[in-house]
Amino acid sequence: MRKSLAITMVALFACTLIGNAAPKKGPTPVITKVVADVWTATVFIEGQDFDLNAKVSWGRDGGAIDELVVLSISDSLITAVLTTTLPGTYLLLVQNPGKQTFMDVTIGAVGPAGPQGIQGLQGPMGPTGQQGPVGPAGADGGLRVLDALDQEVGVVLSSTLVARFVNNRWVSLPVLETGFHKVGGITFMHDTSDCSGTRYLPATLPGPLQLPIPGFYAADYLSREAQTVDGVTFFYPSGSFVQITQIAREDIFASGAPPTCHFGTGGEFVLVAGSFDLSAFAFLPPFRIVR
Repeated sequence: MRKSLAITMVALFACTLIGNAAPKKGPTPVITKVVADVWTATVFIEGQDFDLNAKVSWGRDGGAIDELVVLSISDSLITAVLTTTLPGTYLLLVQNPGKQTFMDVTIGAVGPAGPQGIQGLQGPMGPTGQQGPVGPAGADGGLRVLDALDQEVGVVLSSTLVARFVNNRWVSLPVLETGFHKVGGITFMHDTSDCSGTRYLPATLPGPLQLPIPGFYAADYLSREAQTVDGVTFFYPSGSFVQITQIAREDIFASGAPPTCHFGTGGEFVLVAGSFDLSAFAFLPPFRIVR
């Protein structure tokens, strides 16, 4: 299938050349790295010898070939808008006048590794390089937050956030000198009418691309922000974005009032709500910053 797609693309390109005067051939473009940002539907193509009038296309095996809108282009970097961010493997084609090159791009989970190839011959040892100058002394370690019992609460991210490794990922915990910051309430989304089943946290939709990006509940991708109403159980957005079409909203409150459930309809992008309990640590305020 890979060969057939490549042949089809070359044939289409050849037909275009036949119908027009043959352009002056430039150097063959070289692709060294491709990064696809699914949140902004943008692809970044690094390489060399890109023509300022180069065209960028992509498609799946046996599928349609779409020409991408180029946002910016230089000799070594092309930025273009993706026509889809669905998981899969795509063939990315960069065409200079009379020259072209392509590379496979995978979005989403990568398939299992193939069998190990035959080990190549060892190359000759290169010459010993000159010793470099001594580097400057490194800075002190990062700031940490400890409680009154000298237990580490987390690593300082900002004046009100610390990072802690929980459930095999980094999460951000809201902290004050008086302890964990508690919110008045948290709203969960459900795909059932009675707020049963999986809890989700809402996400936001930006601008014209209408792609899900983290909002208030997911401050960044390196560390998901957690919230708590009691200072013990924390909720944070985990996993990937999903879309639910039937929405019920569940509200829990710091006041201890019973949770409420409000049924509604419509589609919305959400994230699965993860949770963890820090009661075993019995953190004791006041909290303080140390180096």
